[in-house]
Amino acid sequence: MNYDSLEYGRQVHRLQQKNKTENKYQTEDERMGRFLKGDRIAPVYTICLYHGEKPWDGPRSLQDMVDFGNDKERMAWEKAFTDYGMRLICVNELGDVSGFTTELRDLFGLMQYRGDKQGMNQFLEEHKEFRHVDKETARVIGTVMGVDVFMEDSERFREGKGYNMCTAIREMWMDGWNDGVSTGISQGIREILGELGEVSASLEGKIDAQKDEKTLRKWIRLAARVESVKEFEEKICEDI
Repeated sequence: MNYDSLEYGRQVHRLQQKNKTENKYQTEDERMGRFLKGDRIAPVYTICLYHGEKPWDGPRSLQDMVDFGNDKERMAWEKAFTDYGMRLICVNELGDVSGFTTELRDLFGLMQYRGDKQGMNQFLEEHKEFRHVDKETARVIGTVMGVDVFMEDSERFREGKGYNMCTAIREMWMDGWNDGVSTGISQGIREILGELGEVSASLEGKIDAQKDEKTLRKWIRLAARVESVKEFEEKICEDI
C-alpha cells in the first residue's frame, strides 16, 4: 500500500511540476491544484513475491492487520472499512506455473522441488535450459535456491555466454551431503571421547572445525584406540 501511494504521489507531483512550467491552465481550479482536468496517471500494480520454503503466515490484506475491537465493534467497523489487499505470490503455493511466460516459469517450477532431491533431479533432466542460462537469471537462481557454490565462484560454471546451473545445483547437493557426513563423524568422535572423560569446549571446537572427511575418519579410529582424552588431543595436534 505504501509503495502504491508513494508512486501515485510521484506521478501527480511530476504532472504538477510540468503544468506549473507550461502554465496551460484553463480554469482557476486547475491553477490552484496545478492539475489539469485531462491529466491522467498510470496504474500501479505492486506485487510481493514470497519465495520462502515455510508457508506464508503473515497478513494478506490491510484488514488482517487491523484491530476492530470486540465482535460487535468489528461488525460495525467492517461495514464501513475499505480493505486494501496485498498482491501476494507465494511460490510454494503456485503448483501450476504454466501461466508464466518468461524465465520465471522455469524458476518457479524449479522452486517447487526444494527439499525433494529426486523430484528436482528429474525436473533438471527434463529442462535442459538450466544448463545454459543468462547471468541475471543464474544469480536469481543462486540467491533464492541458496546455491552458495555458484554465488561464491560463478565463473566456474560459465559455459560460453551462459551458466550451467544444473552443475551448480548438483554440487550444492554434494556439499550438503559431505557436510552431513562430517557432522556425523564429529559427533561420533565426541561420543567416544566422552566415555573416556570430560571433553573440553576447546577440543570440541577443534573437532567441529575439522571438515576434511579423511582426517575425521582418521580421528574417529584414533579415538577408539586411545586411553584418555588428553592422549587423543596430543596426537591430533599434527593434523591441525
